[in-house]
Amino acid sequence: MPSICVAGPFDHVIDNRAAGAGSTIVGLNGVRNVIFGSDYADSISGGDLGDCIDGGGGNDRINGRGGDDVLIGGGDKDTVIGSTGYDQCEGESLYSCETSIEH
Repeated sequence: MPSICVAGPFDHVIDNRAAGAGSTIVGLNGVRNVIFGSDYADSISGGDLGDCIDGGGGNDRINGRGGDDVLIGGGDKDTVIGSTGYDQCEGESLYSCETSIEH
């Protein structure tokens, strides 16, 4: 079953779905980020906690950074990097998905 990003009352939400071009989006440290990318090629980085990032359309580059992240590519060729933590990568045609666990 595919994941979806749902924001809670204390989450930092960045909603870039209405953008008319690809963007660079960087989440905050110290909070859980819920980030939605555009239909274009975005570069999205999370923060140091467990984030939920949905790249949307376009050939995105997604980096979860710290924490246990949910990283959702989309229908195009996305590069997803989990970095530290136990990360979950999803997407219809991921170009690559690199995850690692560090203690």
